[in-house]
Amino acid sequence: MITTVYIFRHGETDWNLQRRLQGMTDIPLNETGREQALGLARNLKKLGVEIIFTSDLTRAAETARIAAQWTRAPIVVHSGLRETNLGTAEGVSIDEVKSVLGEKDLERWMSIKPEDAHFSFKDGESKHDHRVRLFDAMESNLKRFRMKVAAVSTHGGAMRRILHHIRPDLTEPVLFPNCGLYKFEFNYETGAWTHLEP
Repeated sequence: MITTVYIFRHGETDWNLQRRLQGMTDIPLNETGREQALGLARNLKKLGVEIIFTSDLTRAAETARIAAQWTRAPIVVHSGLRETNLGTAEGVSIDEVKSVLGEKDLERWMSIKPEDAHFSFKDGESKHDHRVRLFDAMESNLKRFRMKVAAVSTHGGAMRRILHHIRPDLTEPVLFPNCGLYKFEFNYETGAWTHLEP
């Protein structure tokens, strides 16, 4: 059995506008973010989404609730779909990161090179550990419910971990717009993931 999985980033928050690293800090959507989620609801209905899995952080869970309005799909909340724990970097703006945390650390964090996968900010989570957590959460939920078409509401860093793991041929970091929708397939028999299209 193969399930089509649409994975999307939550709607906009004020910290997105301020270019702050959010991590596990629980920041709500702003009005623009809610409008983006409503636009996403129209797309999910057309795509026949039967169930939505979401991070338990407010910005992702609220996006899922709004996006489910037209599909009437059940929502399953799972903390494993959260953004990376960024430790001491949470709340720091991108413009401040170089001076507060060091330019080298920012470069290693943004890097998709295998040798940087185990890097983490102080008191935070590595990209490798985050990726393992995400795939464990997605696959356990998919195997539990076994729907033909599912969706996942998650975060920008999570999207990066997912896409770059499935598409190791991508050599540059991919930036994901708020409520950007990406299409994948999950094969239950082989455990393989395939990226189909944005």
